[in-house]
Amino acid sequence: MRLPFLVIIFILLVWLWAWAVAPLRRGLVLECLDAGPGQCWIIHTPRGSTVVVNCGSADPRNRPGVAALRTLARLGVNRLDAIILSRTEPDAASGVVELLDEMPSDALLCGDDPAGLLSGSGWQRLRPGMKIRLRDGLELEAHGVGGQVECVTTRWKQARVALVDRLSPGCGRFLATFGPQVLALSYAASREPAGVPPGLAPAVAVLSSGRSHATWADYGLRRALESVTGTVCNTGRDGGISLSIHGSRVEVRTARQGRLHSADIRTR
Repeated sequence: MRLPFLVIIFILLVWLWAWAVAPLRRGLVLECLDAGPGQCWIIHTPRGSTVVVNCGSADPRNRPGVAALRTLARLGVNRLDAIILSRTEPDAASGVVELLDEMPSDALLCGDDPAGLLSGSGWQRLRPGMKIRLRDGLELEAHGVGGQVECVTTRWKQARVALVDRLSPGCGRFLATFGPQVLALSYAASREPAGVPPGLAPAVAVLSSGRSHATWADYGLRRALESVTGTVCNTGRDGGISLSIHGSRVEVRTARQGRLHSADIRTR
């Protein structure tokens, strides 16, 4: 009678071990929402650390806050570790109030004075050089010049992600040194006429664009990225984009007419 009992105990222990380490086998998730002429990025780790970076659209018909809430519900998130706003213009922050109405956040950081937008919310000033370290080893850092936040980088294990609000020459030089595996550009940065900074070659690049063909990022930057990047996605064309980085591999899923497309891409 002891042998079957020991077998059951062994099976239970194996099941508990598999359940405990399952999140560790998943990767860092970056959700790039389709916000039209704006941007909203969600960073999520296997152990549940979650940060929203910007949440806005210049088109009042879009509701990036609602789109973010739907994505967070799909990820099983009911509380944010932080909301980070590089600035408070509509294309970066118009949906944050709607997001905060339904989703509490432990920290709210903003690159400029959010007078009226976030009054009474206990926000903190986000400055270049500021680091945010969260549980699960997730680390974010703001970069920029003259007090203006141009880029927020994310590190988690071997994963490196750059969320770029303004692609200035200085930001480009920094990014070439940082070497992101995934590069996500804001609506404003996606429309920059400049080419790709020398030395920058991410595995995946995501451009934030409106749904109209006229507002797609097509000012030379997209074509320049395609020459050095494995995959270039565009929210105006591809809809919401979900990326998972695990080890040396990036998985890309793009929503197209309700269907998901996935591909595995080796990081460089």
